[in-house]
Amino acid sequence: MDHEIIIIVACICVTVLVVAAMYIRSVSQNESQRTLQKALDSNTELTPELLAMVQVHKQDKSDIRRGIFLVVASITSGSVLFFAGGIAWMFACIPLVVGLTYLVLPSILSNK
Repeated sequence: MDHEIIIIVACICVTVLVVAAMYIRSVSQNESQRTLQKALDSNTELTPELLAMVQVHKQDKSDIRRGIFLVVASITSGSVLFFAGGIAWMFACIPLVVGLTYLVLPSILSNK
């Protein structure tokens, strides 16, 4: 029973982190789009500062940040679950593999 509770809590925590990150990104993008739309509706000249504010970040930097976050989160959660006992720590391998993919894939694609 204890192992099941640990696995359920770990899955809920990971889900909450992913949903929170997606929500924050969505709110930020929506606010930037509203600002640009207001500027276009009022026939305001689009200045470089305004365009820089709504410009989408380069995907490579975003992938590197995402990869580092996943690797650190998997190492942390895996360590906690390992010392809690049982085999639940193996669930940390999933975000570890995804994080390493985010870190390694851009360098592989840039060599082609």
